[in-house]
Amino acid sequence: MNILLFILFVFSQLCQVLLSYKILVYSQTLTRSHVILNAKIAEALASDGHNVTILEVEYFEPLSEFEGSNAKGVKKISVKSNLNKAREKIEERLNYVYFNEATTWSIIRDYENDNHFQRTANEFCEVFLDTQKHLVKQLESENFDLFIGEQINFCGTGLSYLFKIPIHILLVSCPIQEHVSSLLGLPFPSSYVPSIYGIPMNDKMNIKQRFSNLIATLMHERSFYYGIEHLNEIFKQRFGLVKEKYKRRGEISNYPNIKNIIKSTPLVFVNVDEFVEFPRPIHSNIVYIGGLGFEKINNKNKQLSEPYLNEIKKGKLGTVYFSLGSLLNTSTLPNEFIKNIFETFKSLEDWHFIVKISEGDLYSKELVNNCSNIFLTNWAPQRAILEHPQTKLFISHGGYNSLIESALAACPIISFGFFAEQRRNSLIPERNGWGLSFNKALLLKGKDEFLAIIKTILEDPKFTEGAKRLSKILANKPFTAREKLLKNIRFLELNGGKLPELMPESRNLNIFVLYNLDILAILIITIIGLLILFYLLIIKLFYNLIINFKLRKNKKE
Repeated sequence: MNILLFILFVFSQLCQVLLSYKILVYSQTLTRSHVILNAKIAEALASDGHNVTILEVEYFEPLSEFEGSNAKGVKKISVKSNLNKAREKIEERLNYVYFNEATTWSIIRDYENDNHFQRTANEFCEVFLDTQKHLVKQLESENFDLFIGEQINFCGTGLSYLFKIPIHILLVSCPIQEHVSSLLGLPFPSSYVPSIYGIPMNDKMNIKQRFSNLIATLMHERSFYYGIEHLNEIFKQRFGLVKEKYKRRGEISNYPNIKNIIKSTPLVFVNVDEFVEFPRPIHSNIVYIGGLGFEKINNKNKQLSEPYLNEIKKGKLGTVYFSLGSLLNTSTLPNEFIKNIFETFKSLEDWHFIVKISEGDLYSKELVNNCSNIFLTNWAPQRAILEHPQTKLFISHGGYNSLIESALAACPIISFGFFAEQRRNSLIPERNGWGLSFNKALLLKGKDEFLAIIKTILEDPKFTEGAKRLSKILANKPFTAREKLLKNIRFLELNGGKLPELMPESRNLNIFVLYNLDILAILIITIIGLLILFYLLIIKLFYNLIINFKLRKNKKE
């Protein structure tokens, strides 16, 4: 009996090896959250029997300060770029947008700055191509079956063609952006779907907001398209003519437009949970996997160690956790902003505050010296703190992972939103009743508004009830993010890596055909033509009546 079980086990393992993909995950170190997301995907796929390699290329998050992905059972290749000046320019840009609220005019005015971001991101790709020629040849010989890469910069997409990887999977690391929507032929109804990088607004807009949202949608789509065209030129200059027969086509071909590679992707994974996002239309081949890796927290991870266990119990009424994420350096924020935050916390003496700050933030340490209800730390077990029943509120920067963790822990949230999609994210809890957004610029003037919004959340039970409802929904979904990822990859594998049945024709339509603007133009021209004809007929008729009237009058005379 034992021998039979052993044979069955060995047979099942062999089947798993035979029915598995060799996968390349292209991970850009845009921020730590991007790297962590790619690592979670790679680790999940590796645990399901796939042979997974992560190609980790240094972008804005220096690998000298961050070890990068740490995925179990995954081969990792890390490549440094040493483009410190480019990073400094991006940091300057981020510091500028932190406290400059977006307006319709600023979105138009900053179009060139957005293009600069695209050029800078492409510069990292260009350095990789020029300095890692040996690695490129090595990876080309690996014969990968499937590629997974992100949407912020499509360098990986270009490489996937160069490496002759037959299946391209698109990973969207945030809510579906305008350029992704356009590339996939997906409607982006700006009348109720807020722009990812536009003016912060919810899905109930007045006519002025709809106009601003439309402008933001168009401008950011154009900016990313500019980046794609620039990237096309980089690849075509180096690999313009494929010198060998391309396996998928069986013919010599010029290097393809990156847009066309993206459009051919059979599956799109989006790092968003549909219950922690604004509702919007999607296609059947788009799969939401928000919360991947956050589904379960075991009892060991729930247990807080010292000093956090002691600190979380200190509040008479409860504890509030404050964190602005890993990218934002609190020591670079305006002193007045930091001062008003801590003055607010000091005034709430019955509440204890666990505050995560950056390591070199001496000003914050000076402000809270000898303050008994504020505990500062450079790192904190965020998930365990949020899961603790003593934690009553999370004050966050609006990063999507923070939103997910707050939702899973049934913890109400106040979100600031500093840059990118964070401002938009901040309005999602407000829309669904488990948090509020706050205009951080008000903290440059005083603390009254901030104090008022904290009291509103802490004193009104509807926010806690809303958070508990959402947590229950997420806990009882029919499929976890991990299951959706793995099952869809297996489904794709069992069907030859192609799903043409799910590929909408809208991918190949221009904007005029997609939205029937050509028909509308014909109708408008036809109506205008008929009106002009009707006008001319009236004039002609009126003219004839006058002539006839004059002729009759002359005859009578």
